[in-house]
Amino acid sequence: MFKKSKISRCGQTLLIYEQALKHKRYSPVLQPMEIKCLYCSHEWTTSGNAICKCPICEQVNISPSSTRKMPHEILQDIIGACGVRVLSDKTRMQGLLADLVLNKILRKIILLAIHDNIHEKLINNSNNDIIKIESIKYFFSIQNFLYKEIADYIVDSFAYALGNVDCIDLSKLISDWFADNSRKSNFSIYATVKPVKIVEFSIVDDKIIENIPFDIQYKTLNANRAYINNEEIPISKSEYRTQISGYRQFVLTVENEHYKETQTLEVQPIKLPQIYGFMANETYIKSGEDVVLSWSVVNASRITIKYDNQEIDVRHICDVIIPQTNTTQYELVAYTMGNSYSKSMKIQVIVIKPAQILYFRSNKERVFESDKILLTWEVTNARKILLLPLQKDVTKLRQIEILSTQSEKYTLQVSNELFTEEKSVLIYVHKLPIISKISLLEIPAFNIDLPNLNIGAPYISSILKQLQKASWYNNLFSMQFKPMYILIDNILSDLNKRLFNIIKAIKK
Repeated sequence: MFKKSKISRCGQTLLIYEQALKHKRYSPVLQPMEIKCLYCSHEWTTSGNAICKCPICEQVNISPSSTRKMPHEILQDIIGACGVRVLSDKTRMQGLLADLVLNKILRKIILLAIHDNIHEKLINNSNNDIIKIESIKYFFSIQNFLYKEIADYIVDSFAYALGNVDCIDLSKLISDWFADNSRKSNFSIYATVKPVKIVEFSIVDDKIIENIPFDIQYKTLNANRAYINNEEIPISKSEYRTQISGYRQFVLTVENEHYKETQTLEVQPIKLPQIYGFMANETYIKSGEDVVLSWSVVNASRITIKYDNQEIDVRHICDVIIPQTNTTQYELVAYTMGNSYSKSMKIQVIVIKPAQILYFRSNKERVFESDKILLTWEVTNARKILLLPLQKDVTKLRQIEILSTQSEKYTLQVSNELFTEEKSVLIYVHKLPIISKISLLEIPAFNIDLPNLNIGAPYISSILKQLQKASWYNNLFSMQFKPMYILIDNILSDLNKRLFNIIKAIKK
């Protein structure tokens, strides 16, 4: 804190200082003053620096004008008189600040900045990277719980002292802080924030089951942010819902601007029973045979098999033999925590009865080749019915009509998952008689070949007449037999028709 009685021996200097506080930029104008060396008693006129060297003995002396300088100017004077290396000497800096800065809190903040190596970070930032400077300010504020304006001003003061910037922008907060606060008994730059406290951090349910949601209850005081395992949670709520499959730690972190507190909660869930397999050696069996049931179960305190209103405790065995008489559904149940939680699996063992043919018959045993037969049957316990040798699937039929052209044995084959049965019927087919047409030999024409005779002219006329007469007899002979052929053919065709009608009448 700066008091008026210590600030100035010159009213003009105080007026300049107070006017500068009303504006953001501050560059005080100090008048030269007389100073006496503490080591050799030499007197000389200073230029207004807070630290100056005696021109005779070259010892460092503190100027009385330092009490009315701003911190960035004091840092500039220290570096100007002692060099940049003095900032790394924390013990020497602590002594210099004790002589130059009256405000203890301000000295503490400057020493915090030296401890955080703010000067080295600024020296390494040779390009004056604005983003890097803002990052330095941010972390300096967060790590030391400072107001942003205060942290910014301290970092800018070091930058000004190192020559990175030419002037300092003062906010209203900084101006008020450097104003006359002599009436405040305990002035501090730290915000008045109460410490955070975790009042409650526990599990609502007594027993946590793996992969089943549960609630974690929490209650805090004076916190404005809360995290569980680095996941931000609403500070206004009091329950956090989650689920786990195995052991897990939950870390609750609550904080405000200046304080932070954590608390750990360990949770070991109860594992539910797991059924990895439940099977029978055979799914389809004959009546009276035994079925072997086997299973694989973990995390179970009790295991039972339920079927037909019965329950068998199989906790200490891994398979069981049960005789089968009917189709049965088996249920394997694995329990944990008494009977509170369980898992089950079901299988069905089907008892197969023999496939049987009650009857298989034909409406006729003997038929003519143009006649149809009707095959009928009745079966039980059959899943598939096949008619042989036609290879015809007649599972959905109970009869079938067939036109048979020859004598045949028909077989009905029935089957299911385990059984097969066959039954046959023999059908005789009579062929219809057919009277073929009678083919008569063709009667040859009586062509008389006459010898090639050299006959004289007087006999030619007589011979020609005889030849013409022989040709006429040949034609006459052929005309007499042709109607007979036609008549016989008609008679045979009529006989075939009559015989067919007679047979047809007999069948009816």
